[in-house]
Amino acid sequence: MSDTDDRYETFQDFVRVGSLTQVSDYLVRGEIDINKTIWPNSETPLEIAAEKGRDKIVPILLSAGFSPDAGNTDPPLYCAAGEGFLGIVQLLIEAGADVNIRSSDGLTPLMSAAAGGHLDVVRLLVESGADVQFETEDEETALSCAEMNQHSQIVSYLNGQG
Repeated sequence: MSDTDDRYETFQDFVRVGSLTQVSDYLVRGEIDINKTIWPNSETPLEIAAEKGRDKIVPILLSAGFSPDAGNTDPPLYCAAGEGFLGIVQLLIEAGADVNIRSSDGLTPLMSAAAGGHLDVVRLLVESGADVQFETEDEETALSCAEMNQHSQIVSYLNGQG
């Protein structure tokens, strides 16, 4: 493994554990290419921060220029929505994230939030323009995701959305 790979892996580790000072230092010193497309372990720093609920790290990465939709495995919005991180979902949407972006499995952030039982995130996504009627090739919808996981409040809410 090269020194460059080690540096990127270390940066990912700082993001993963929420080490605000180290993340900021790496970015200030210009040690990280934010346009890098292939990251070690296949996860972009923003993807990691969104999935881990690092609400102090996400705005730093966005301010540094990381794309709100950049994810090697799954888009950051999909990750945050599935974990129920409302504040991070809001930050990503405000930064221009595509509310209808698809995961590697073809699922949307709305489906992820519905499956996870996160009604507040479901509402925010719908209010932000998420397609409630979107259907995967396997005929999955946000409603079917909520039904499958027995999230009755989300089922009721989505049924009311038409």
